[in-house]
Amino acid sequence: MLKNLFKPKWQSNNPVVRIKALKSLKGDSLELISLAKNDPDSDVRLKAVQNLHDISTLLSIANKANGVIPNASIKRIEELALSDTIDEKALAKAYPLIKNKSIHEKIIFNVKKSIAVRKQALVYIDSQELLFSLASTDNSKEIQFLAAKQLSDYTQLKKLEKLTKNNKKLRQLLKEKTKIHQELEAHHSLLEKLCGELQTLGDDEKWEQDKTRFLTIQQQWKNLTSPIPEKQQKHYDELIANFKNKLASHNEDEAKLQPLRDNYCAIIQSLESLNQSLEKTSQDVKKDEVDAIFLIAKQSWASLQDKLPDTEQSIMEKSYYTALSKTEKTLAQFNKVQKSLERFHALQTKAEQLRDSKQAIQQKQVTDIQQQWKKLKAPIGLDVSQITSNYNNTINSLQLKLQKQTTQLEGNLAKINQSLDTMEEQINSDLLSKAIKSHQTASQLIRCTHDIPKQQFSAIKRRINAATPIIKSAQGWRHWGTDKAREQLIEQAQHLCENTSIEALERAKQVKSLRDEWKRLGKMDPSRHQTLWNKFDSTCSLAYKPCQAHFKNESKVRNDNLLKRQHVCKQLQQLEKNTDWKHADWKDITRKINKIRNQWKSIGTIDRTKWAAINQQFNDAMDALEVHLANERRINWTMRENLVKQAQALVTELESTNNHGSEAPLSSLLDQAKALQSQWHPTVTASRSEEQKLWEQFRLAIDTLFNRQREEQSASRDVLKQNLQNKQAILKNLESLSTLENKELLTAESQLPQLEKDFNAITDLPKGRVAKELEVKFSQAKAAFAEKISQTNHQQQHEQLILLGKKAQLCTKKEADDTDTLQDSWNTLDLLKDNKLEKQIQKRFENTSSDDKQQQKNAVQLLTIMLELEILLGLETPEAYQQDRMKFQIDRLSKQMLSGNLSQQSNRVI
Repeated sequence: MLKNLFKPKWQSNNPVVRIKALKSLKGDSLELISLAKNDPDSDVRLKAVQNLHDISTLLSIANKANGVIPNASIKRIEELALSDTIDEKALAKAYPLIKNKSIHEKIIFNVKKSIAVRKQALVYIDSQELLFSLASTDNSKEIQFLAAKQLSDYTQLKKLEKLTKNNKKLRQLLKEKTKIHQELEAHHSLLEKLCGELQTLGDDEKWEQDKTRFLTIQQQWKNLTSPIPEKQQKHYDELIANFKNKLASHNEDEAKLQPLRDNYCAIIQSLESLNQSLEKTSQDVKKDEVDAIFLIAKQSWASLQDKLPDTEQSIMEKSYYTALSKTEKTLAQFNKVQKSLERFHALQTKAEQLRDSKQAIQQKQVTDIQQQWKKLKAPIGLDVSQITSNYNNTINSLQLKLQKQTTQLEGNLAKINQSLDTMEEQINSDLLSKAIKSHQTASQLIRCTHDIPKQQFSAIKRRINAATPIIKSAQGWRHWGTDKAREQLIEQAQHLCENTSIEALERAKQVKSLRDEWKRLGKMDPSRHQTLWNKFDSTCSLAYKPCQAHFKNESKVRNDNLLKRQHVCKQLQQLEKNTDWKHADWKDITRKINKIRNQWKSIGTIDRTKWAAINQQFNDAMDALEVHLANERRINWTMRENLVKQAQALVTELESTNNHGSEAPLSSLLDQAKALQSQWHPTVTASRSEEQKLWEQFRLAIDTLFNRQREEQSASRDVLKQNLQNKQAILKNLESLSTLENKELLTAESQLPQLEKDFNAITDLPKGRVAKELEVKFSQAKAAFAEKISQTNHQQQHEQLILLGKKAQLCTKKEADDTDTLQDSWNTLDLLKDNKLEKQIQKRFENTSSDDKQQQKNAVQLLTIMLELEILLGLETPEAYQQDRMKFQIDRLSKQMLSGNLSQQSNRVI
């Protein structure tokens, strides 16, 4: 009871009493701390926390879960933070809990606070004005430096640069921040510039240039190394999407307008091509073809209902009417030339027909042609030299023909007179058979000879008429011989009827041969003519009858072939009629036409009389298709020529960038080249040679770009390969060092750091397991080399120990028996590598004495040397000397501690 009576009030069971008693407790007393932590009443704990001065306790309470008491602890820490008597080490730990900005500002400007606490407060200062004030006026250079480090306002930084002259570290910081600001400004300026350029893309309708610039901007943005603000990145992404939408819309519009544009261009191109062909080769061009092309161009232009954008439409119309006007002028000149050429050609043709005529010609005919030729006049600019040359050659041929004709007439007249002379002599000599032949020869010559002068013709006619009665009488006797030959022909025809093995064509040939032979026999005796002829004709008809079925079948086949050809023509006509030529599938059309053409070629023969008509029908159908094909061929050819020019422009751009010493935008150019390749779609092809030539031009330009890429890749691979070889050479060098022995090996140890540095300096290697294996091999070789170095060192140390042992034995022997003969054995031993140790053992050998004290001293010295060597070599000390070794190590450790050199343990032998 007495105990409870005198119990302190803060230990009272009543919480109200405990709260009142808190005022009597010191802020850092154990009692108050205990109440704040452990009191069962939350109000007591809260009040105790509000009275606490111990930061550590407040920190431990505040780190507990959220609640009123932890929050009160934080608030109490904030209140105490402003006190000048607070434990600043404890405050430094609790400082992160302070969230009140005004407290941070009061602490940072309180110079009585420690630098550590002020530095913590400075972290929470973001006001540029306060930071500038601290950086310019604070009495702590460290606070100045840290405040300036947090200062980001470039204007404030520039002001600060003028105010800080004595703080070298701060001036250096300002220089660095100024540099960073300038780089950041340049970076932001570049971002704004790229975004600005990106925003203007597509505004001036220069889409080809804009697409190239778009790829360049993307590459530049991708190559930026500095971080990009989220706002600008978002703006950039929006501009990228915006341009892609513009480009997609443009491509869609272009795709819609391209067929119309192609039609316009094709019409203008056809007029320009027509004009060029008329200017260059007007004499070789056919007027019908020219008129047809010109008419088609005008009709095609008139049929175009859709319009291009106003500016482009205006340019197209101007180009069309310019080409039309120029072509009309050229066509007028062409027509004039053609009419003149027609007159020249007509007269030339008349002369050639006269020259090629088989009938005799008159000198007057040649003279008339020559007079008409002189009246002809060629238009200015028309080259008629070739026609004139041909005309002169034709006239010369006519003159030669006249001369030859005159010579031939004279020769024929001589032969006629000679034949008549011979005939008359044969009649007089009763050689009537020969006379008949001479009469026939003379008659034949007369029939073949034209323009015989009248006087000579009358004389020849009188001689023929005089001999004719005698010749006719003689011919009557000849009929009897020819009858026998005709009977033989009838027999042959009968034999042909009986032989059924002869093929139809051969049979028809033999029948024809018999009939030709019948005709060759000449006239028959009128009394027997009809009988023999009827028999021969009926027999030949019977022999020919098997051929009729064959030829009837062939006729049927020819008729079927005609129907097939008509069907082919109908297919072509339907293809031309049913095709939507504005949206034609040209590859499918070309395939169908080729298929139909092959069908036409595979069909057999038809009747000759019907060939011209069906062939003309086929050609007309093909010509109707060719009008559309030619139009598309010109459009597609122009498009692909433009692709060739664009590809060649890419090569020129690549060469231009290389000539100026800058890096060629090869990746961008390759992307454009691939885009051009994807656009190369021949629809209606030209001739094979022209197609091959155009393709080779395009392929040459494209291959130039890709060859450059392959060259760069090859060069890159060569560099990687050379790096790999260099690294392998270093590895081989390291492996060769491991083969050395003894002194050479230890000398080579100094090369290892440089080899390792050179090996690690090479980083660019071909991808794959080879590089990894090389790293492993190098590590293994390095470890093997280090191991061999260690073994060699250990071996040499062991040899030194053996040598020292031998020298120690000689010293012991000399101490026991001072004999000069031991000097020779001493001299045969090598010197120790440790000079100090060698001097000590040498001194012992030279000072050896039989004096017990000296021997004892020498023995101690020898033991010390042996122990040092065993420690140095890491050898185990014999059991008898282990206590000596422990004592030796303790003595040496004590000396090192006294000398302040405990961290450094020498391995030297003392």
